[in-house]
Amino acid sequence: MGTIFHDDRGLHEGPKWDKPEEKMMYKSLEWSIWFGGQGRIYRIRIFNKRGRIVYEGPLTRDKIKIGKEKYRYNFLPKELTTKQWLSYCEKEYKVELYTNEITEALKKEYNIKFDIGEVVRDDLTSEGDVVILNITLGEKNKTVGYWVNSQYLMGGRHPWEISKVDWKKRYEEDMKKNEQARKKDENSND
Repeated sequence: MGTIFHDDRGLHEGPKWDKPEEKMMYKSLEWSIWFGGQGRIYRIRIFNKRGRIVYEGPLTRDKIKIGKEKYRYNFLPKELTTKQWLSYCEKEYKVELYTNEITEALKKEYNIKFDIGEVVRDDLTSEGDVVILNITLGEKNKTVGYWVNSQYLMGGRHPWEISKVDWKKRYEEDMKKNEQARKKDENSND
């Protein structure tokens, strides 16, 4: 089972699927956060039905709990018991979530090509590969800033200063180098 948190900006009204004459509220998957991605950071405030906070703090993926549950869940937090977490999810408690994860709707709106945790080429420094740690969004001009694990300029990069890694091409180049090194070793042994 996946754990999905829905951003209220994705709510929209439409006809009920089985009774088109009636209206209902739909939740757009584009405005959802799917817990558990690599490099994601979550801090949450969970409210019960009466509006009281039942948990406030970080959420960290617990691989041991997930294994004990025979991988039925894609996300179980270290900070809460499995029973508590599943109860909160089942009751659909309201939450305030602070995360570095970006919804698909925002990725489309801002034309974001990279993701948190993705390994990319640092074209600004040409020093090699870096990992995207965070993405910031500018509201005025729909600007995007990437924060990578580099000390240069405190890790800040514009979208044109990083590029995708062509893993297939890199693999083929490595295989070619290995083959050349093998042939060179064979020739030197003769």
